[in-house]
Amino acid sequence: MVTTIAEGEAGVPVRFEATLGEGQSLVISVPGRLHEPGRALEISRAGGRLLVTGIDSAPKLVRAGP
Repeated sequence: MVTTIAEGEAGVPVRFEATLGEGQSLVISVPGRLHEPGRALEISRAGGRLLVTGIDSAPKLVRAGP
């Protein structure tokens, strides 16, 4: 899967490349401006198809373990 994102038509494009196996997914997130939420895009593979879902805000980091 190859994904290219940019901020509008004038933004500098950034390209992401990944290989997703069945049932795998990835999230591409970018920070928002000061006091604004970030943006995120989830790409997953299910049933031999790629699914693209927009996420309202970037995922939050969660600490696991002691």
